[in-house]
Amino acid sequence: MQMKNIVVGVLISALMSATAQAGYRSVSDVPMSKSSPRQWIYQHAHEGDRAALRRVKTGYIDIYDSKGNSALCEAVLNKDKTAVDALIAAGANVNMPCMQKIPMEYKAAVKLNKLPLKTTKGAFYEIYDLASAEDKDALEDMRSCGVDLDVTNAAGDTAYCQSLIDKNCAAYETLRAVNVNTAHYCVRRLPKD
Repeated sequence: MQMKNIVVGVLISALMSATAQAGYRSVSDVPMSKSSPRQWIYQHAHEGDRAALRRVKTGYIDIYDSKGNSALCEAVLNKDKTAVDALIAAGANVNMPCMQKIPMEYKAAVKLNKLPLKTTKGAFYEIYDLASAEDKDALEDMRSCGVDLDVTNAAGDTAYCQSLIDKNCAAYETLRAVNVNTAHYCVRRLPKD
């Protein structure tokens, strides 16, 4: 019985030592198997616990789940500004592949002016789709994040020009309402009919 107590004591001591070496204050701070390391990172970011995030080893802040989503991607998709700010402060990589798949409107919702302004569809198509859906707020959010609403497609047309070509009244009116450049060179080269 005494030997068993000694073994248990040694195991507890080793666990406490490993916990301290990993940067945790107590065993209860160690992420449990019920949640993945990425979920643990997101939870602490969501709570704004920057001290916990600073204890994460370099590079591990960008750990991703089986779907390829990092904690930062989850925070953006949840429009969780607190978590986004905490993760960026902790050094999260804003150029992770999962970030490229997130629509611009989600990035704009959390005011991510530090993030790359491209998506899998491209900024032109994001702008045109939002204008067609008459979503002025999302377009204004994009502009406030530094997105140029007069970005062009491969043919050199802005979303405003494309709305004229397509005779898309909803997109045309929405883009005019958010003050895009209505005198862009692409407008001047359109046929006068």
